[in-house]
Amino acid sequence: MRRAVAFTLGALSMEPVSAGIHRFIGHGPGWAVHGSHHEGDVAGLEPNDVIPAVSAVATIGLFVGAITSPSRRWLMPVAAGITAYGVAYFAVHDIYTHRRLPLLPRRVPVLERFRIAHLEHHRRGTGHWGIFWL
Repeated sequence: MRRAVAFTLGALSMEPVSAGIHRFIGHGPGWAVHGSHHEGDVAGLEPNDVIPAVSAVATIGLFVGAITSPSRRWLMPVAAGITAYGVAYFAVHDIYTHRRLPLLPRRVPVLERFRIAHLEHHRRGTGHWGIFWL
């Protein structure tokens, strides 16, 4: 039961963390990197892809900490929850909304509100900072 709670907390905590990073770093001092994401459709990799890569490396660090130290085993389900969030974010943001990989249908009714809110953010540069909380 504790593992399920830790997993859930890891996953749910990432939306406000992601939104905060996006708003206060991406649209602030990190605009030189994040701005590439607002320039329209980009084929292949874009400078903004560094941001989720850094998050992935940090999460790998949590997994390593959990594996190498018995007193930190509790980090394993937290890191797994963060990873689950990352997979969901990638599916909704990169695969569905921006069609960087054509793996999902063009319209999935349950995902449309997230796509519309995110594209509105691209038009205005304000508003919806996360991907799931509307």
